[in-house]
Amino acid sequence: MEDLDAWVMPTRQMLAPTIAECADNAGYNRLAAIISRNTRGTNVLGQCGAAIPIHGPGDALPVSLQILCNHGDDKKALAIALAIEELIGEAATADLSGFS
Repeated sequence: MEDLDAWVMPTRQMLAPTIAECADNAGYNRLAAIISRNTRGTNVLGQCGAAIPIHGPGDALPVSLQILCNHGDDKKALAIALAIEELIGEAATADLSGFS
């Protein structure tokens, strides 16, 4: 990332699973590996980042982008995240009425 300000990418490749999908160990392990795929490498490398909600009005679950910067560049990551949020606006509140 030497010549980059940040890396911007989806936080995960899928919407959050239901509790039923994670009820057994096999289902949990399979989904945990998929869900953490985009964040795992940055955690191992000690990078910092911020997540920006980008879901649309009425979407069932929140969706987000992650802004990743080098270790110690927390202020930079937050500044970039705030600049993007200013450009695209704040995400609407997700419709969680189907969850209890």
